[in-house]
Amino acid sequence: MIPLKSAKEIKTMEVGGRKLAWVMGQIKIKPGMSLKEIDRLAEQLIEKQGGKPSFKMVEGYHWASCLNVNQGVVHGVPNDYQLKDGDLLSIDIGMFYQGLHTDMARTIRAKSEESGVRSQDEKFLEAGKRALAKAVQAAKSGSRVGHISQAIEKEIKRYGFQPIQALVGHGVGKKLHEPPAIPCFLKGKIANTEKLKSGMTLAIEIIYTQGKPKVVVNNDGWTIETADEQLAGLFENTVVVTKRGPIVLTKKANYT
Repeated sequence: MIPLKSAKEIKTMEVGGRKLAWVMGQIKIKPGMSLKEIDRLAEQLIEKQGGKPSFKMVEGYHWASCLNVNQGVVHGVPNDYQLKDGDLLSIDIGMFYQGLHTDMARTIRAKSEESGVRSQDEKFLEAGKRALAKAVQAAKSGSRVGHISQAIEKEIKRYGFQPIQALVGHGVGKKLHEPPAIPCFLKGKIANTEKLKSGMTLAIEIIYTQGKPKVVVNNDGWTIETADEQLAGLFENTVVVTKRGPIVLTKKANYT
């Protein structure tokens, strides 16, 4: 059974989500920074907002963030790697705040003041942003998970890229990972997918690549990468389904 959240729980997640979005906004990257440095910053910022890193509550995972560079897709372990000019970095963070989790991710390019515009990279990142916006719009009470998946797949492919099929978005709340699974592509009929109800809280993820969708697990046992070593992207927001329409909980706010 998919858990529905009470009005009180949704309000708590809204506060936690805005705090998490503030954390994301404070993480400024530049060439030369190490992944461990970025992870330490993320943990400090989460704690500053009165939360705990959700990912550190996952058994066997010891970091506050998942940091994926270039061909890294998800679950990237923060290590000593130092970002190079032009690297794409996916930052995935979660916050446990007053008993409830929120989750979000963004992919950005590490660039110096001398960096020029890379049109292909800009197009790739724009595809992920647009797909996330379309997916959120599809998260309406009475619609189905398949409508979200269809919106993601259609937008990503419209830009000439491919959704990753082996990984999914998910419900979120009392647990970091709750049902339903939310694929980035539509398999089968929409009518056979889970119906969306008011009170569902969803971590909608856009997981995609410039190349083929096959993925492999890195030797560290956590980091999932594209098998063909093509660039991957990750965009995610926590959303609540309401009768009035979807509401993004991980939106910017001026918390200090």
